[in-house]
This record gives sequence, C-alpha cells and structure tokens, in this order.
Amino acid sequence: MRRRKPATCVAFIVMLICLVPQLEAQPGVQAVGKPGRDAAASQTATLLLAAYNPDGSAVTPSQFGNYTNFVPTDIWGIYLNYGVFPLGTAPATAQVGSAPSYVTQNGLPYVSFAVPAGEPIYFTCLWQAPVIGTVFMRADNAGQGYTISPNQTQVLEIPYEFALSEFNTAKQIASQYSASGYQFSADSQALLSQASAAVSQATSANTPAARAIASYAALAVIMPLKERLVLEISDAGISTMAPGRPFVLNYEGLGGWTEDAYLANYERAHGAGFGQLLLAVDWAVVSPAPGQYNWSVMDLQMDAAAALGYGVALTVNQALSNMPPWVQNLSFSDLKALYVID
Repeated sequence: MRRRKPATCVAFIVMLICLVPQLEAQPGVQAVGKPGRDAAASQTATLLLAAYNPDGSAVTPSQFGNYTNFVPTDIWGIYLNYGVFPLGTAPATAQVGSAPSYVTQNGLPYVSFAVPAGEPIYFTCLWQAPVIGTVFMRADNAGQGYTISPNQTQVLEIPYEFALSEFNTAKQIASQYSASGYQFSADSQALLSQASAAVSQATSANTPAARAIASYAALAVIMPLKERLVLEISDAGISTMAPGRPFVLNYEGLGGWTEDAYLANYERAHGAGFGQLLLAVDWAVVSPAPGQYNWSVMDLQMDAAAALGYGVALTVNQALSNMPPWVQNLSFSDLKALYVID
C-alpha cells in the first residue's frame, strides 16, 4: 500500500513585531509596557520566550531550533511544530503569531512573536526534556490564556510555563473524573502527589535558572501522569462497553502476516484487541485479463489471517500503477460499467 504524503505545511503569518527596550526580571510571566505609547495606535503586542536548558543556562537561538524538532538540527525551519493560537482553538487552526525573530534584552536571548493584542492566546510547541524526550507541550496560563495589551510585552519562561500549564491540565482531568465517581488507582494518585510536590518546588524557586531546573524535573513526572490518567480512564471505559466491531489493523509497518518472521507481531496485536486485517487487493493480480481471475494470492492471505484468528477487511488498491493494462485502455462508459451495478 502507498504511504500518504505529509500535508503541506502552511507558512506563518508575518505580523509587526513590537519590542520594548527594557525587561524586568520577574518569575514566570511578566508584562512590560513602554510609557507614553498610545495603546490605541496599535493592535499588536509582543510575546517573548525566555527558554532555559536543563542545567539552567539560557537557550541560544540555534538551540531553540533543536528543542522544537523531532530530530535535532542546526538549521532553523518552520514545520508547524510550534505556534501561538487563540485560546479555545486547536493547534490545527491557523496560528496568530508572527514568524519568530531573535532579540537580546539585558544580555539575555529571547524568541519574539508579534501577537494580537487584547485576545487570550496560548503557546504550544515540541519541546525536548530529560526522561520524557521530545513531546508537544502547552503554555496557557492555567487555562486562562495570556492577554497582552497593545504595545505591551509579555515574557514566558520555558519550561516553567509548560510545567504549570501541563500540571493544571492533569489536575483538571483528575478532578473531572473524580467528581463523577471514578476512583483512580493508588499508583495514579501517588504520581499526582509527586507532580504536585515537584511543581511546588518550581514555583518556590527564586531565579529563572532554578525554576528551569525544577520545571524539567516536574515535567518528567507531569507528562507521564497525564498519559497515565487518560489511559486509565480509557481502559475503564472500554471494559464496560459491550463487544462491538473489531478493530481493523493495517499491516503496514508490521510486516506481512504470511511470513513466519512477523507472526509474533500479529499474535500480540490480536491479544490487544485487533480482530481484522486490512487486505489491499491488487486488481492487476486478481484479473490480469478480461474475464480471467486468479484468487490464489488472496486465498493465501485470507487463510493465513484466519489461522491467526483474524477476519479480513478488503480494500482495492486504486493506484493507476496497480490497474491491469487492459483496464487503462477502456473507454469511460466501459470503465464505468465495471464499477456500477444496475
């Protein structure tokens, strides 16, 4: 079967970047205004990211690019793996931040975005962290978003803001389902307490470097906690459902189920709940000539699937290269007759 090509990335909207000359060092989030500016003269504001390494040192512009990519690279590229979005929208929507620029204030490097003023926004991106690897994280001011006045600048400390926002999401998940009567496992409750203590350490830190170090430690607990809560709730929900249609497993990536070397993969998948295998039928193989049919390959695949306990879901490989030559020379009316049943 053919792999789908990744969707074409959409370029970021370039907007005016309004910068201010001085920034005060405040924990986490700061809003800095330039005195004497007419707020009504502009409807943009500036979001600055002050990012830190796990050792507390400041992230340089080239390092920032590495943090936000699945595969580290020294070449900065925009692949929709980060952005500024309106609060309440998914990252799949058009982001509202400008293309990034790099600025230096008081000797510290920042990544700068021009953003809409007066509207709650959030920032999300891939971020690399010890223990958990590179995952998407979100900074949304505990669900409230960051609302910046015109001509104002707000600084977010990364990963400190990630830790606060992601922990808030985990607490919301736990609270929502606990209120409905669900009892989380002792392991999940212990992990929630551990995450709470780790976040408290981050919030009590007195310097950006100390907050960064503590925040990375907190994220190493928070992100697995979120995953555990969701999986535990999902497992509990699935266990109460009546049997339904079996999951269909696309074999791509597991190897062919007719080959002995890959049988263990399909046995594990069957044990996990998959009940059918997706079989792509190659028209040129099944019908090499008009009125001629060769089902031997399909019979082999279907018999092998049945031996493993699977049913088969059929799909026709519709790629032109898989159509038999005699079909490609048919007129439209003759081709239509092959598909339409009166």
